[in-house]
Amino acid sequence: MQHGKIGAALGNKDLVVGDLSKRIRRGKNTTRAVEIHNFAGGKLVDTCGFSVAESIDIKPEELIYYYEDFLKVQNKCRFANCKHISEPGCAVKKMLEEGTFDKDRYGRYVKLYRELEERRKKLYV
Repeated sequence: MQHGKIGAALGNKDLVVGDLSKRIRRGKNTTRAVEIHNFAGGKLVDTCGFSVAESIDIKPEELIYYYEDFLKVQNKCRFANCKHISEPGCAVKKMLEEGTFDKDRYGRYVKLYRELEERRKKLYV
């Protein structure tokens, strides 16, 4: 076990980081309790026993409720049901253009939104 770079990225927390498994080439479980950390404008949840997390099962249009920063400017969008992807007059897209919103965070939002759309389509095939 070692104390790793992840702790530094989370505000110099002294987190234990295990070595990679030689057999499966993935990290070994070192988490002993669930912890929630503020990280990169969102929340990072460190849980026991999970190596891959599935997207939450919500409707694509409900994803915005998990993005507080989107909700804060929602009323400035041209359309009340703005998806913040390709609609004209979108306040989130304007913030991106102005450089006041993190492009990586927005990219993750779009990716999640698309995944939720695809999952929804498969339910009704």
